Amino acid sequence: MKIQVNITTSSDDVNRFPTRQSLLDHIAGFDGLELMWFGDNDLITPDMVVGVHLTCRFTWYDFWIGDEERLLAEYDDLATVESVFGSLNPHTLVDELKENVRVAHRYGAEYVVFHVSDVQTTESTHFKFKRSNEEIIRASADLLNEVFAEEDGSIALLMENLWCPGLTLVDPCETRLLLDSIDYPNKGIMFDTGHLIHTDFSLASQQEGLAYVNRRLDEHERAGLLRYFRGMHLQQSITGDYYRYLIDNPIQWAPTYYDRMGQVFECAFKIDKHEPFICEGVRDMINRLPLEYLTFEFITTSVEQHAGYLEAQRRAIGMP
Repeated sequence: MKIQVNITTSSDDVNRFPTRQSLLDHIAGFDGLELMWFGDNDLITPDMVVGVHLTCRFTWYDFWIGDEERLLAEYDDLATVESVFGSLNPHTLVDELKENVRVAHRYGAEYVVFHVSDVQTTESTHFKFKRSNEEIIRASADLLNEVFAEEDGSIALLMENLWCPGLTLVDPCETRLLLDSIDYPNKGIMFDTGHLIHTDFSLASQQEGLAYVNRRLDEHERAGLLRYFRGMHLQQSITGDYYRYLIDNPIQWAPTYYDRMGQVFECAFKIDKHEPFICEGVRDMINRLPLEYLTFEFITTSVEQHAGYLEAQRRAIGMP
């Protein structure tokens, strides 16, 4: 199993490290990086990259199927749609992801990660969704089958769970539907522990979160699906109280899409904090899965905080 650290090529991440060596020192003892690419940066070179996270779009399904009414409800007007996606042609999504995969090959990545999820901004702070998990799963499979149609199988496609419509890992039947719908043979699940925890707002501690995760894994084990759990994003945040607050105190949404996105990001980072998962039993949970890749996936505000998170997580799983 390879263990890596998440990073992006955004200035917020790379500007923390004045030299390539300072980044290498920061991740000493790890096998490399899981990269989200926003453009090349000299700090990060192919020898450092194990996996690449593909572009994450919150709301793409209505664009993909051509539901103009829902598109305009989300993006206000077609000019904004074109600005966001770079085109009014839904096939732009395929082109964008193919370019991401080409970047992953250029970095020598062993796997790529795709979020199987879709949610409108105004739906993102409650559980009243227009689209079903099955709709998003089937559309994601259609999209990914186009993207990977000409790939030679050398790079693994790992699909990540979230708590919005799509792959949630709450129902093994839905997980099987996704896996069965993907034509690409080198496929699997990138299991995000924190995202699964967010599917139950009643959880009040890391220990309760871990017990819940294990119950969901038990269900997938009975369905014969654990063999597909090839990667893990290890993180947690127990924020059910905040989500219930949002439901009880609905946001007054801004009049424009870009302003609404600012509101969503503020809420999303309070829900999904990406903090170390350090309660007793986390190591046993990891060991029950046939993982090839384990990513410490944290969100931090400084290199010092990030170093502290990495050290806490290493201690919790017995990593030297």
